[in-house]
Amino acid sequence: MNSDMKSRVAAPSSKAIVAALGVFKPKIFQSIGLHGNTKWQLHVLCGAAIAWAWSIEPTLTGRYASALTTLALWFPTCFAASSYQGFIKALVTRSPQMLPLVQRIFRRRMEDLPGAWKIGRWVCFAVDGTKVELPWTAALETSFGLTNTPKRARPKRKKRSANSLAHQAVRPQAFLTLLWHVASGLPWTWRIGAVGASERDTLRDMLEDLPANALLLGDAGFNGYDLWRQIIASRRHFLIRVGRNVTLLKKLGYRVDVKDDAVYLWPETAPNRLGPPLVLRMVKFRTASSTMCVVTDLTDGQLSDKQATELYRRRWGVEGFFRGFKQTYRRRKLLSESPAQVRCELEWSLVGLWLISLTAAEELIRAGETPDRMSVAGVLRVAQRACGREMTRAEWRQCLRAAVKDTYKRKSSKQARHPQRKKRQLPCGEPNVVKATTEQRRKARIFAELGIAA
Repeated sequence: MNSDMKSRVAAPSSKAIVAALGVFKPKIFQSIGLHGNTKWQLHVLCGAAIAWAWSIEPTLTGRYASALTTLALWFPTCFAASSYQGFIKALVTRSPQMLPLVQRIFRRRMEDLPGAWKIGRWVCFAVDGTKVELPWTAALETSFGLTNTPKRARPKRKKRSANSLAHQAVRPQAFLTLLWHVASGLPWTWRIGAVGASERDTLRDMLEDLPANALLLGDAGFNGYDLWRQIIASRRHFLIRVGRNVTLLKKLGYRVDVKDDAVYLWPETAPNRLGPPLVLRMVKFRTASSTMCVVTDLTDGQLSDKQATELYRRRWGVEGFFRGFKQTYRRRKLLSESPAQVRCELEWSLVGLWLISLTAAEELIRAGETPDRMSVAGVLRVAQRACGREMTRAEWRQCLRAAVKDTYKRKSSKQARHPQRKKRQLPCGEPNVVKATTEQRRKARIFAELGIAA
């Protein structure tokens, strides 16, 4: 940091914003050991990462130059690397230790949000994945892989080169799998992997990050006997959509304490592996264009059909979060060119959006509003205004409370003018529900007599 920046005295307004964000306290990182020649203090490095993530500059070095101006206000007497290379090396090294501590602080604050932790009796999390574009470098291509992208219809032109066609056909991308807290509209945890990563395997890895008795909401990509059995064994629950690629059994007679309308998931390979049938309940409801079927391991006394329908509809909020992250927050394509820096950029971008959204949610609740009224574009504008300029605590609160969605009613259609660019995915349909065979009922009775539970 320049000497003139270090000599500045922090304004009370800047200290107020640092205190309001609540994550730049030295004691949060005191459990992390530092070697003797370390100049960065970890709470300052965390502040630099947040300010860097909030910047809207088109280059990584430009974002860090903007972050230096912010650090001069937030931590005027502390060290900050003068070059982007020094900053990113320190951040890549320390992020694996810092991020779990930051996430833990955020989760505690989410649990303390009045009226925005549970929906009814359940703590609900939606799970979904999205792809994030990366620069085309050999290192990223090797680490994250390539994915095919649909070719757009173009007017006839002169013949293009093979290199041009290759660049149109594939792109390096990272796959982000996210657990999203439904009641508050905030992220909870995530995993970053190669573009061909399995969503189901990633969800298995994230189960330990969920609170006990949580309810998972997922689309048809999270089907599977092994996954559902593991969720039940972890003492969590699920409400997941099923389609025509799933076969369910009825009238299996596995247990006498379930209703006649219960369905069972018991693939052909499960009996051979001594796996018991999974007792489920299926709920159907209509949407504007199709009929959806979801299954849950909860009884109607624990979760009624009406509640299941409403919760699954709210699962679509995770799609809105991805839209805000990639489009409004401008993280559709990352700028880093090495695998370690890509993960660092993506994770701290998520942390930056999480922090300002969580702070806004707290202010909205104090003002008598609900977190679902929060505008992503509005809170990001507040974050960018707080970077590099002084802002009083009263102004900070007023801006966050004003960052809400418009209340007008739309009078025109939202349908795109260019329908050829829209995704045309066929509905996944309804599951195949078949009557259990005599042999299946016989095997089910054996499991019931042995008392083997899922």
